[in-house]
Amino acid sequence: LPRVTFPLFFSMEPIVGGFFPIAVTLLLGITDAIPLWSALALGLAWYVAEALMAISLGWNCTLRQAAAWVMRDVALPALWFAAISGSGFEWRGNLMNVKKDSLVEAD
Repeated sequence: LPRVTFPLFFSMEPIVGGFFPIAVTLLLGITDAIPLWSALALGLAWYVAEALMAISLGWNCTLRQAAAWVMRDVALPALWFAAISGSGFEWRGNLMNVKKDSLVEAD
């Protein structure tokens, strides 16, 4: 749905999570453009900042939750590519279709 309703924001989704900046930093570290430990430092800073935000808002913040944040960021690029490859999905047993022309028909 965001792909059709907010295409500009949807196009940027793969780069706004932690995966892209940490992966680029890791690649730069492997090629000796920057120190390799920079990727670890960025990853640590990224998720510590997320943990501090969660704590400040009174949200659940455990090691298990932090592992879920990492898994979310690793899965995001694959989910994004899956989203651009089709328009149909199933939601709670109901087949749905998100196309520009189907949104016009719904109005």
